Amino acid sequence: MWWAFNSIKMSPWAAAAFRDARDQKGQRYHRARRGLAARWTRILWRCWTNHETYDPARHGSAALIAAA
Repeated sequence: MWWAFNSIKMSPWAAAAFRDARDQKGQRYHRARRGLAARWTRILWRCWTNHETYDPARHGSAALIAAA
């Protein structure tokens, strides 16, 4: 959870996902943060199973946010 909290400040796609969950989907603060942590868990799991490092350019949400 702490990682998800810090990623809101450092990662544009994480901040956008968090804001979307709170503003568009009406989730409360902690629920939106748990959802962001779940997204990070899926990303990290994929990196670990593929033996790759995290690359924001390959992450779909990161590419959409960077293009906007």
